[in-house]
Amino acid sequence: MSSSYFEDDHIPSTSVGVVSAGIWRIPHLAQFFSTPVFRLSPWSSAQHVDWIVAWGYRPSRQKAERYARRHQLPVLTIEDGFIRSMGLGHQGYAPASLVLDDVGVYFDAHHISRLEQLIVLGRDEPERAASCISNLQQYRISKYNHAPLVHLELTTELNVLVVDQTLGDQSVAAGGADQHSFERMLQAALDQYPSATIWVKTHPEVSTGHKKGYLSDAFQHPNVRYISQPANPIALIEQMDAVYVVTSHLGFEALMLNRPVYCFGWPWYAGWGLTNDYAPSIPMLAQRRGQSRRLSQLFTAAYFDYSRYIHPATGQACQLEQVIECLAEMVDWNEQLRGTVYCVDFSPWKRLFIRRFLHLPAVKIQFVKSIPEQLSASSHVLIWGSKLTQQQLSHCHCPVWRMEDGFVRSIGLGAGLIEPMSLVLDDQGIYYDPSSPSRLQRLCTEVHLSQAEQQRARSLVQTLVDFELSKYNVGSTDEAWPKIPEGQYRILVAGQVEDDASVRLGTRDICSNLQLLQAVRTAHPSAFIIYKPHPDVEAGLRRGVVHTVVEQGLADAVLTCWPMPACLDRVDAVHTMTSLTGFEALIRGLPVTCYGMPFYAGWGLTQDRYIHPERCRVLTLEELVFAVLVQYPLYLLPNTNQLCRPEDVMAHIINYRHQPAASAPLAITAWFARLGRWLRRI
Repeated sequence: MSSSYFEDDHIPSTSVGVVSAGIWRIPHLAQFFSTPVFRLSPWSSAQHVDWIVAWGYRPSRQKAERYARRHQLPVLTIEDGFIRSMGLGHQGYAPASLVLDDVGVYFDAHHISRLEQLIVLGRDEPERAASCISNLQQYRISKYNHAPLVHLELTTELNVLVVDQTLGDQSVAAGGADQHSFERMLQAALDQYPSATIWVKTHPEVSTGHKKGYLSDAFQHPNVRYISQPANPIALIEQMDAVYVVTSHLGFEALMLNRPVYCFGWPWYAGWGLTNDYAPSIPMLAQRRGQSRRLSQLFTAAYFDYSRYIHPATGQACQLEQVIECLAEMVDWNEQLRGTVYCVDFSPWKRLFIRRFLHLPAVKIQFVKSIPEQLSASSHVLIWGSKLTQQQLSHCHCPVWRMEDGFVRSIGLGAGLIEPMSLVLDDQGIYYDPSSPSRLQRLCTEVHLSQAEQQRARSLVQTLVDFELSKYNVGSTDEAWPKIPEGQYRILVAGQVEDDASVRLGTRDICSNLQLLQAVRTAHPSAFIIYKPHPDVEAGLRRGVVHTVVEQGLADAVLTCWPMPACLDRVDAVHTMTSLTGFEALIRGLPVTCYGMPFYAGWGLTQDRYIHPERCRVLTLEELVFAVLVQYPLYLLPNTNQLCRPEDVMAHIINYRHQPAASAPLAITAWFARLGRWLRRI
C-alpha cells in the first residue's frame, strides 16, 4: 500500500528547501516529505538541497522559482490535500494532508500534472477505495469539517446544487473558467431542471465573511435559493439530485455519492468520462484526458498515490484511513457539542486539559461557578461526575453532560494532578451510576460489530495484555511477591476509594473495603487472598485505609507497589465492589465476582451479586471492549489539542516507558501536586 508517488520513485526521496515563511510554519513539514527540510534565505547556499518547494500559484511562488533558477534546482509544488483538516486554515487548523507535485499542479488544466499522469496510469484499488468512500460518506468528512449538518426545507421533488467559489480562486482561471462560467452554470441549471429548486452554495470562507464569491445573491429567480451559512458538503449533496460546479472539489465528492455532475470548468476529475463537461476546450486537454476512467481509479490516484497524510494528533505520517478515523471522532463531537459549553465549577488545573479536549471549531467554552439562569438553545452544561444532583439540575433545560476520567487514563494518579489522556462525556447519566441510564449502557445495549471492529477490539485487548497497560500505569515489581502454597486458589481483592462516587452509587450492603474483604473471606475461607489497596488510598490522598487485614485473617497478603496488570497475571480470580480492576481482569480471561454493579456487570461476563433489570443482553468480550474503550471515551495525547484513538494513547504510554528519563516529568508534576494539596489545606 503506497501513501504517495514518492515511494514509487517518481521523485527521489532527497532533501528539500523552503524559502517561504508560510510553508516553513506548516507543522510536521518533514513528515510530509519523509525527508530533511531546510529553511533557506535568499543569500543562503543550496548545496544541501535537491528541490525547492513552492505553494500552488500563490505570489510567494515567484520567490521560490527565482531561487530555484539561480541555483538550477527543480521546483516541487505543494497544495492542501483533499481531506485537509477539522477547521479552516485561517482559524489555525494545520493540514492533515498535502499534495506534492513535481510536474505541475493538479488544478491547472492548461498543463499536465503528476495527478493527471497517475490517472492516465490507471492504477486501481477498488476495494480500498470503496471502503474509504463509504467511510467518508458515513462520517460526512470533506476537505474542511467544521460546518454543521444543515437540513434544508425541500419543497420540490427535484433539488439541484450549484456551487459558488471564492473570487480569485486560482483553480478557476487555471481550469479555463471565469466570471461568465459561473453565470452560464447557473442559467444551465435553471434551463435543464426547470421544475427543480436551485440551491446556490457559497464557499465556507465566503460564508464566514473572509472572502467574496462569484455568484451574488442579488440574482433573483423564483426557483433559486441561496445557502449562505456554513454547511457540511456531504450532508448537502445527500439532499440533492444533481450538482453543478465550475472547478470546485465538491464536484468529485458528488461523484463519490453517485450524483450527476455538470462541470463548467476543467477540474482535475473532469474529462475522464464521469462528468458532464460544458467548459470551453483547452488545447491538448482532450488528448491528455482521452481515456475513460472509473471512479475508483480517480480516487486511487488522487487520495492514495498523489496525497500525503499526517495523523492530526501524533504528527506522524500515516494512511488516509487513519486520518478518516481521527477526523470522524472530532466531527462527531463537534456536532454533538456545537454551541456554548458552560463548564460548571471546575478547578483551575482541570480547566487546562478540558480546553484541549474540547478544542473544536464549533465549540465555545465558558467556565462558570454556577449554571447561568439564561441559556440559549445551543447551550450545553458540563459538570464533573456526580457533582450536581438531578434536583439541582432540574431548572436546566439544555443538554447536561457529565465528565469523568477514562479507562486508560494516564501515567500517574489523577489525585496527583497528572493530566488525563482519556475522558468520558455522558449526556444521559454517568457510567458508574447504575440507578440511571448512561450513554455507555446504551452503547452496550446497541453494539453490533463488523468483522473489522471485532478484530480491532481483539487487537486492543492484546495490546493491553501484552504491555500490561491499566488505568494509571503506575507501580513496580520491586516489592516481593507473596509465597503462596502450590495449588492454593488465589483471589485478588481490589480496594477502592470509599468515598468515590462509583462506590457510593454502585453498591448496596457491601460498600467499604473492610466489608468486601469480610465477604470474600466468608465465601472462600481456604483461598489465598491478596488485597491490593487503591493507589490514591495508599498514597494518602483519598479515604479507604483498612488496617491489620492480615492480622485479622481477612487477607493473606497486602500488595501496595505492584502494577495491577502484573498482579492479574498471577491470580486465579478477582473480587471487587465496582473497581475498574474487574474489567481489566475480564480482558485477561479471569473470573470476576462483583459485589456492586459496575458498568461491566450484568452483561453475562461476570458473577454478579445483584441483577440489573435493564442489562438483559449477553455481550461478547469484544463487544464490551469496543463500547468501553472505542465508542465511549475521548482520547488526547499530551501537549496536543487533536482527539485521537485509544491505540495512539496506548502507543504513547508504551513508548514513554522506554524513555531513559521517563520518571523525571512525573517527579516534577508530583512536586507541584504536593504543593497544590498544601495550598488547598491552607
